[in-house]
Amino acid sequence: MKTQNMANSRDGYPYAKNQGSDINCDSFADLIPVVYGYIGNKDIQSVSGRKLHTFLKVGRDFTTWVKARIKQYGFTEGVDYLIVEDLSTPVSGSAKSRQQTEHDYIISLDMGKELSMVERNEQGKAARRYFIDCEERLRRVAPEEHKAALLNWRKNRVTACEDHKLMADAVKGYIERTGDTQHGHTYSNECTFLNRLVLGMHPPLWAKSKGIDPKKIRDNMTVDQLALLAYLESRNCTLLDLDTPTATRKEKLTELSQRWLTKRLEAHHD
Repeated sequence: MKTQNMANSRDGYPYAKNQGSDINCDSFADLIPVVYGYIGNKDIQSVSGRKLHTFLKVGRDFTTWVKARIKQYGFTEGVDYLIVEDLSTPVSGSAKSRQQTEHDYIISLDMGKELSMVERNEQGKAARRYFIDCEERLRRVAPEEHKAALLNWRKNRVTACEDHKLMADAVKGYIERTGDTQHGHTYSNECTFLNRLVLGMHPPLWAKSKGIDPKKIRDNMTVDQLALLAYLESRNCTLLDLDTPTATRKEKLTELSQRWLTKRLEAHHD
């Protein structure tokens, strides 16, 4: 299988596209996206164990498979992987139609390459080659892309801070007009809800999975996450100014978040 590295990046981090295989060229970055994970007290390239398990078409269920591989090959938590909690995607018409908490294993690329190799199938070969391409590309272009990503991150962080201040004023006016104090936690509830929409999980759990201070969550968000946060806060200001009830506001913000993410995903495919 031949591969070709392309000058692409997602959330400021480089990834490789695969060409010449029977797998859709755009699918690698979507099916097994390589991102930065905080493992072993440092940021390293990593991948979701669940997504890799699905891509490899393993016959066993994820939990049984990953625990067996960890035991078989001596992988170490905190060195090769970390365990995080996430919300499952509801399955329409099934007994599990509501979101449930599930565990994922965020694994280093070295662990990912080894897990792919031992499956001894074409999917495993393709995944391993993809991970190697990502590592090679990072070594070649990391300084330039890191600088550009850092400038872009700072720009989005400033925007998020500005919208954050505006939302604080909007919350204050909303409380004065409606009396909806939410037992004195209106502002913190708004922030937690928006952070959860952006992160896809409860903020303290996300911070714990990254090994960061829960008070510095926004300082550790990606470019895309900060952009979504700024967008949601600006829309929330409008809803607060209109005295929109909390339940209705949450429903509208959730819908806006899903639309934003869909459009961003479509933009990445173009």
